[in-house]
Amino acid sequence: MAKNRLKPASSSARAKEAPSAWEPRRGHARTLAETLRKLTKSLCARQGFAQAEVVTRWRDIVGPALADHCLPERLAFPHQGDGPGTLHVAAGGAFALELQHLSPQLIERINGYFGFPAVARVAIRQAPVSLLKRGRKAPLPALSAAEKAALGSLVEPVKDETLKAALARLGAAVMAER
Repeated sequence: MAKNRLKPASSSARAKEAPSAWEPRRGHARTLAETLRKLTKSLCARQGFAQAEVVTRWRDIVGPALADHCLPERLAFPHQGDGPGTLHVAAGGAFALELQHLSPQLIERINGYFGFPAVARVAIRQAPVSLLKRGRKAPLPALSAAEKAALGSLVEPVKDETLKAALARLGAAVMAER
């Protein structure tokens, strides 16, 4: 048997290893927006978007008329130098031709938003329009008079008007889904 056995750690060594549960946290609570900004910045950087705002503020930058028909895919910069890059955009079939004609205005809007020449040209890829219109849901069907009456009787006991209205909207959505 080996005579050199490991000795158990002293109590002071154990205290240094793991902080006790009663110690207060250092720092401050972070908002969800702050956390998401850091997360999207790293994700967008992988796709070539040095500024995540190209993706998050696309509708504000290009306007609703263009944003409804195209989406940015990536922003590729030249391998040497700090020159402006190429913005790769997905657009619906027929709109791709129109976007090609509107690309000078698109470049001007993007560069104007950032205040420096970030984009020199636009590369357009045709994609199905259904993929571009993600996140839009069809309106819910209207409730019948009997369903509205039943819903009204369910939320009637609630005293807070704001809560009552929110519960009524939730109930209407649940009933319409059935």
